[in-house]
Amino acid sequence: MSTRSYFCLMSLLVTLLLCSCEDSENCLCSPDRIDPPVSDLSVTWNRGSIGANLMPIVPPDPVMCRAWLILENKNPREAFSKVEIPTADVILARNDSTLGTIPLETDWDGLLAPGKKDTIFFFKNTGTEAIFSPPCSERVLIDFMIRNVDGDTKVFRPDTLTFQCAFLELA
Repeated sequence: MSTRSYFCLMSLLVTLLLCSCEDSENCLCSPDRIDPPVSDLSVTWNRGSIGANLMPIVPPDPVMCRAWLILENKNPREAFSKVEIPTADVILARNDSTLGTIPLETDWDGLLAPGKKDTIFFFKNTGTEAIFSPPCSERVLIDFMIRNVDGDTKVFRPDTLTFQCAFLELA
């Protein structure tokens, strides 16, 4: 074997060894990652509500939702730079059927420092397009879709809530 072939073979072996480290934080060949994985994010329920305004003059989408979630960065070294909870699936608890997906808004910037905890307010106001028919007085589940800036996702599901509806009562 020539010296040139030997060095080519050794270079190939070294490259393969360095790039086979998969998810190691010190891997030279790992893809660029901005945030820690969402598995490092602890999510707990603080409080919330879901319901609909069914007064006579209602918008096409009368559904409203308010939720306060406690997010904690369990990673002691890396900050989350842009955690998002853009949507949540609303599921009818009695038969586990998905009613629809609601968009969520927040004033939070998505930043969570290493080891820090914050209570974040998310909301959905009435909208211009109907998403689903309100299941008044029924128990529902809400699956919050959580995503970091790298596109890594997980779902958080708190206990059931009763879907509250407001009606105009005629005397």
